[in-house]
Amino acid sequence: MVRPHGRNCKQFLLANLNRVKVDTSKSKAASKEPLGRLVIYLNDEEMDKIPRLEFSIDKDYIICNGTLIKADYIDSYNDNSIGFYRNGDSINPIASLIDICTEVYIELSKREDGVTFCFIDYKFIIDPYEI
Repeated sequence: MVRPHGRNCKQFLLANLNRVKVDTSKSKAASKEPLGRLVIYLNDEEMDKIPRLEFSIDKDYIICNGTLIKADYIDSYNDNSIGFYRNGDSINPIASLIDICTEVYIELSKREDGVTFCFIDYKFIIDPYEI
């Protein structure tokens, strides 16, 4: 099988994976007020809260704007952003999105062998006076 390069590669990968249904019952509620213009789409569905997504750090992949992040779970950070965490430290994320005025697209898919792929895309506009 020949894999495409560049922009078509992600579409190729997603076409060969199965979408994951996410249980958001463990997700923390997020008020629209502190989120500002942060809008989250999970598998094309707009979320009213920041989803808690759990992964197996040994086999799953979280790819955020092209960067691989090895984390056990994704959850709310400071009640208005998204954090990437390791088990055992729920206060200090290993990475976080600091732009709260954007749209975040999360595509969660699973391969037939059980490996989960989480693609996160967002365009960021960071105001240095709000950090």
